[in-house]
Amino acid sequence: MKLTLLSFSVGRAALAIGCAFAVGGILTRETIAADPPQVEQDGTIHVPAFLLPYSSFLGEGTRTALREHRLAIDWEIATKACPPINGAEQLAIPAIRKCQAEAFYKTIFYKRVRDRYDVTVTPQQIGAVYTEVFAPAHGVGQHNRDRVLVNLHGGGFSDGALMFSHLESIPIASVGKVKVVSIDYRMAPGYRFPAAVEDVVAVYRELLKTYEPQNIGIYGCSSGGILTAETVAWLLRDGLPLPGAVGMFCAGGSYYAEGDAGPFVAALGGYSLAKLSNPQEHPYFVDTVASDPWAFPVRWEHLIARFPPSLLITSTRDQSMSSVVYMHSRLVAQGVDAELHVWEGLEHGFFYDPSLPQSSEVYDVTVKFFDRHLGKRSATTQTPLFAFLEPLLGTEVDQFVDADRVNPPALCQVLFVGSSSIVQWKSLANDVAPLRVINRGFGGSHIEHVNRWFDRIVAPYRPSAIVFYAGENDVDAGKSVDRVIADFDIFMTKKTAALGGTPVYFISLKPSKLRFWQLGVQRQVNDAIRLRATQRSDLHYIDITAPMLQEGKPKDIFLADNLHMKPEGYSIWTAAVRAALLPNSEGDLQMCNRTRQH
Repeated sequence: MKLTLLSFSVGRAALAIGCAFAVGGILTRETIAADPPQVEQDGTIHVPAFLLPYSSFLGEGTRTALREHRLAIDWEIATKACPPINGAEQLAIPAIRKCQAEAFYKTIFYKRVRDRYDVTVTPQQIGAVYTEVFAPAHGVGQHNRDRVLVNLHGGGFSDGALMFSHLESIPIASVGKVKVVSIDYRMAPGYRFPAAVEDVVAVYRELLKTYEPQNIGIYGCSSGGILTAETVAWLLRDGLPLPGAVGMFCAGGSYYAEGDAGPFVAALGGYSLAKLSNPQEHPYFVDTVASDPWAFPVRWEHLIARFPPSLLITSTRDQSMSSVVYMHSRLVAQGVDAELHVWEGLEHGFFYDPSLPQSSEVYDVTVKFFDRHLGKRSATTQTPLFAFLEPLLGTEVDQFVDADRVNPPALCQVLFVGSSSIVQWKSLANDVAPLRVINRGFGGSHIEHVNRWFDRIVAPYRPSAIVFYAGENDVDAGKSVDRVIADFDIFMTKKTAALGGTPVYFISLKPSKLRFWQLGVQRQVNDAIRLRATQRSDLHYIDITAPMLQEGKPKDIFLADNLHMKPEGYSIWTAAVRAALLPNSEGDLQMCNRTRQH
């Protein structure tokens, strides 16, 4: 249901807003307002303005704390003395964030937090990512010696590092007598999705070397809540063991203000509803749609069904209340052990202020939830994602087909197809110019998935050549060398039947830092494809393995997840691919054009 806000005015204790409530037959004619809402045929409601006072359920202590909070939130004023991040040069951003944090630590608000909760804060690099480790000053509780909580701070994927992370970590570490690792993940304006979740997964992988997965908990508020849901999806994608429990606070597995709560609360705060409800309005998610399962998994039951025990927290004046409530309903529908706690009359992230009585309730609920669930599940590796990956990848394929229907690609271009290393080759068109290319990579895919959708994302393009990169995920998922080779043989059979002698250029499986231990198996796959290339005129082998190694180890050309490549890695690929394609490109194109004529 859409909501049209007619007007609102702001007062000290109340806000006049346009709002609509669904009502049933329990109301009599005498209770209906003289100026009732007008409803259009499409369900849009035009609502007269009305006053919204504090909730009658809030005690005087809470009301007093809210008034003092609004009048004395000095950290907002203090951080404004620092240069603005928006529009700043990338190299200047770390210094600006440091300025903000230092100003924040000097505020009365922050000093009250530190006085109330006695913890130590220790900077630490974990998995090549900067983190801060919070621990109770008098030591971790005996029952938490083998446990750790991971905090993913709020701040809208553009702010909050070293500030909101403290507000989320300090009380939990102190009250729970537990170690909390807060991750300073990459954000906008310098970075885009999936930079943050890549950092989280990198830290998580490193923590797995010390902690059993069932003894790790992950939680966060606002952007941290979204990022927590993303992290579970990515761990499933990579076949990693899941944490013992997670907490999604102030947001769930969708973008902030999707659902009914967004319009109500956008009016309360004077926020832009478009920016709160559409991820592509945000510089971090500018390339990401709301239905992307790896960013916003709430709509993907195949992912949701596999979530660990989940704690969800929100409040009735939280713009993300619908996001949290809907996430909870989807988890419960899939049989996941999920708890939902909703606090009355309070705003988004209200528990950042420990002076509110309800904040202590949140800390208590959080600590008890993780106490109940951590250590309860045996350490198990998840069923490989390929077992239920097809519905997710199928959606990506549908998007390709829909785009082709609107704007059909020209025939006889070079088709690049395969997994995420193709997806993330953002500079591909420029790198192989003047050749014209079509990129049909879809993340997480195996060779069998390329085969499954061959008739939709390979054959229709009638390419002059096919550059193929897949098989790495197959090996990581535990498939045998024979299985991987058999799947590639099926691809070549399909190619010959549909496209005749169109040449295929197979890029060797890459030696990443993350999967370096699989190099032996990867080489077996590579050697088998290399041998086939000597036996077929329509198959070429491109070796990128050797140039990506230095003294037998992967070069420093990978992102924080140690799997996907930096531009330096793609430079190596560009040189190898151009060397293979360009000498044959004119002949490949002529053959393609002759085939079209027949």
